[in-house]
Amino acid sequence: MVSLLRWPLRNAWFFRTLHLPVLLGTALAAAVLTGSLVIGDSLRGSLRARAERQLNGVESAYLGSQLIEAERAVGLPGEAVPALLLQGSIQRDDTDGEPRTVPRATIVGLDERGLGFLNLTDRSAKAPVILGARTAKALNATVGGTVVLGLERRSAIPRASVLAKKSLDDVTATKTVTVTAILPDDHPANDFQLVPNPTAPLVFYVPLDVLQTAIDKPGRINAILGKGTPTADLNAVFTKSLTLADWGLRVTLPSGNRGYVSIESEQLLLNPSSVAAATTAAKSLGAASEPTIVYLANVVSLGTDPIRTADGSGDKKLIGYSVIAGVNPSAAAPLGP
Repeated sequence: MVSLLRWPLRNAWFFRTLHLPVLLGTALAAAVLTGSLVIGDSLRGSLRARAERQLNGVESAYLGSQLIEAERAVGLPGEAVPALLLQGSIQRDDTDGEPRTVPRATIVGLDERGLGFLNLTDRSAKAPVILGARTAKALNATVGGTVVLGLERRSAIPRASVLAKKSLDDVTATKTVTVTAILPDDHPANDFQLVPNPTAPLVFYVPLDVLQTAIDKPGRINAILGKGTPTADLNAVFTKSLTLADWGLRVTLPSGNRGYVSIESEQLLLNPSSVAAATTAAKSLGAASEPTIVYLANVVSLGTDPIRTADGSGDKKLIGYSVIAGVNPSAAAPLGP
């Protein structure tokens, strides 16, 4: 008589030719899944370690395209320092006639608190100009040598506009500085960047006021680095401290008895979020709002024919450089006093 224990064993042995491929397939599938989980955990760990190294102790950060007052970093909870992060070029003016250039580098402006925040305080004395290790190797630069920074000038008018200045001097600002220190290869500040990028960054640290002066924006920053407090708490205080100037907005109360308020942008055009905020504010006050665009026309002529004929005759009466405003006629208020 076959016992209950021997029955499944005899059954498995009898059908061994059928069970063996199933067993091997199960073992292979388990090995593949286990390997995938191990590789996935390892990859996540590597990416996390890389991100933490790139942040170099930064737990919260503000990085915007709009320059704000450096004072906005004062009074924030935890530890918060102002910074100016710009993309630019670095050129070493070599005496042998073969200058070396890094066409795209991250140039970081920091004050004394910012240097301590990124553990750079022991790298130089009074005015630290610190090259990252990779940047120094790309330039073949040494301590005491001079390099030339190439930075994009900030403009209220977009470069694509016909009104924008496009000459090299108007578009680019240069600043010559002397290198006071070069980071060792293992320093985490070599990899500092706030925007994830698989490419190893080329960084250059300069005093905050030097960088602000170079782009003619004293007292302005575009980044705040923070740690030691939750991001939500930082946002709650930071957003309340911003002013209209930080948003690049200007409110004008026209003289006379015209009952309207003009909201304008320092960047030529209001961005959609500013338009939405102004419209919402007007509705909450029970006031009307009307989007308007004001631009400059090069030439205004009568009719639709060409302004000048092929042989140069038949000139029309022209008006040069006129200011044109686009409004909604059905919603616009009557003009006049």
